[in-house]
Amino acid sequence: MIIKIDSKTIHFSWQQLITFLLMICFLCYLGFDLQYNTAFVDEAIYANVGEEALRGSYWEMAIGWMGGSYAYPLISALINRIGGLWGLRFAALMMMFVVSLIVMYLGRLIGGIWAGTIAMAIFMTSSSTLTVSQLATYDAPSLVSSMIAVFLLVLSQNRQKLKSWLLILISGLFMGFAILIKYVAILIAPAIALIFFRSKSWFVKGLIWGLIFSAMLAVYIWYNQEQFFSYARGNTSIEIKSRMVLIQEIV
Repeated sequence: MIIKIDSKTIHFSWQQLITFLLMICFLCYLGFDLQYNTAFVDEAIYANVGEEALRGSYWEMAIGWMGGSYAYPLISALINRIGGLWGLRFAALMMMFVVSLIVMYLGRLIGGIWAGTIAMAIFMTSSSTLTVSQLATYDAPSLVSSMIAVFLLVLSQNRQKLKSWLLILISGLFMGFAILIKYVAILIAPAIALIFFRSKSWFVKGLIWGLIFSAMLAVYIWYNQEQFFSYARGNTSIEIKSRMVLIQEIV
């Protein structure tokens, strides 16, 4: 495909055009009306807890029931001060857009440029993506942080030794941040660690990577052990579902 603009010729492949249109449609469709409703309970909770924390008040004892640290509530409160609810949801949308770009990049590595475009299209049109992209909750920042960790690990492959270790170090920090935002993110860490099987000294690199975010969690748990173990022993994350619903969610 050839487009002429002021006597200049720009060459576009069909793949590039479709990829560009997917991005535009995704951003326009979700970003057209980010104030479609007042704040949902979770959106309000994070912004309120973060605002209280910025003022030095922790009366909610949120670590004992929130499912994450104060990392996202603090981010939420700062964004809320600047852009309100619209700003919070716009931030979530841009985070998910970054995730979709990483999905496209990984797809290209596995199956070529068209595989990347198809992977991004599937990701962008999934119900989970569409939901998280319009909600100011801790899901989007946790996901983007963990996917950046994946991206950096992939970049670390076949690099010079110093650059490789530096990327692994930063990746571990991002993975730790993802877990601190939302504890359940730790469940995907073993799957991410499989990337190390593609490199030499995979055991040592994987061990160091795991120790980096484990050290972050250890410090966090040590300073907040009472509230953290209260959360671990509680039933705040329990939801009764039938076996068929569980099977459907897994699929």
